[in-house]
Formats: sequence, C-alpha cells, structure tokens
Amino acid sequence: MKRRFSAYSDFKQNNSAYKLRGKNGNIKHSDIFSVVSLAHGTGCTHFALALANYISRINRGERVALIIKKQDEESDFIKNHIGSKVDVFTNGNKDVEKYRLRIYDIGKVLMTGSPECDLDDRSSDGVGQRFVLCNDNEDYYYELDKYTRAIPRASGFVYLFNRIPKASVKRIGEVMTDYSYNFIPSFRVDMLDEITGLFELYVGR
Repeated sequence: MKRRFSAYSDFKQNNSAYKLRGKNGNIKHSDIFSVVSLAHGTGCTHFALALANYISRINRGERVALIIKKQDEESDFIKNHIGSKVDVFTNGNKDVEKYRLRIYDIGKVLMTGSPECDLDDRSSDGVGQRFVLCNDNEDYYYELDKYTRAIPRASGFVYLFNRIPKASVKRIGEVMTDYSYNFIPSFRVDMLDEITGLFELYVGR
C-alpha cells in the first residue's frame, strides 16, 4: 500500500469545497516556496514533495527544484515518490539558482533569543510564499504564539494544520482568525487527488 500523508486525520473535504480561511489579503501565487514547522513530525517533507510534484504538473515542460536537508539526501521515500520533472538538491547547492520554480523543504525552524527566528533565509532568498505546517496541541500553540510575535512578516505566511480531528476545526478557526490558514487532508504524494483543491488555492492551476 502506498504511504499516505496525514493518515491519522479524520478531516476530509472534496476538492471543490476548499476555500480560503482566515485573513487572505497576503495570499500570493509565486515561483518560490518554502515549507517549515515549529516541531518535528508535522510532515514538511511529505508536503514539500507533493507540492513539487504538483507544480511540475501544472508547469508542463519546465523542471522544478526541490531543495531538501542534507540528512534527507538518501531518503528512499523521496526517491520513490519524486516526479519525473523534479530535480532534488541539498541545501546550499548553487545549481538551484538556474531554476525559476523552487520548493525549499526547511523543516523545523529554530527559535532563538533574537527578535527573529532562524528560518534558513540564506538558503531561500526570494521566497514568495511560506507554508508553516502545524499540529493541534497546546505545546504547538505556545510555540506558534512565540513565532508569530517574533516575526513581523508572519502575518503573510500560510498556516496549514495536519492530523486534525473534525472536533478541532472550530477552535483552530478562532485561534487563527488573524492569519491565513487551512487544513491538510490525507493524501497520496504520488497521486495528489485529495489535495489538488488546496494547491489550486495557494499555488494556482
């Protein structure tokens, strides 16, 4: 059986039912994306891989660069699910500058005592849209509150909640009312049927 991302979530919706949630004035279709989180295990690599595969499909004939962490270089999951038009690089490789379409899988970011967080910005200059993958638990909400207070531009990011039970949808809406947010359903990285509607909102068709 193919591995499913967000397999434990009971949040589901049809692609036609996807809608923008929260404040959406900063939603922008871009050529360069980054995927980050404030904790391990939220699915950044799965999401970034699916995003790269989707972008390669809607930009026929143009190759896409997926930039991953060094420790993921030998990942069988990435090798087995990468699209034929997606090229994989590790952070710091200058060859990615030749690509118009780029997805940076940054993963967990480090909170510091400074006014900013370590977002690996040196490796993702020019990022147009940043996706922050989130969990639904009190510890994560605490980290998220610190993160949004520390980063003035955080109001322009898109916050995507993974592994969400239906019972949490209303509460998340109340917490995230000042931000652009949405929910990630269970989906197959190699087929994308269940998540196409979400990508169409934030990436385009």
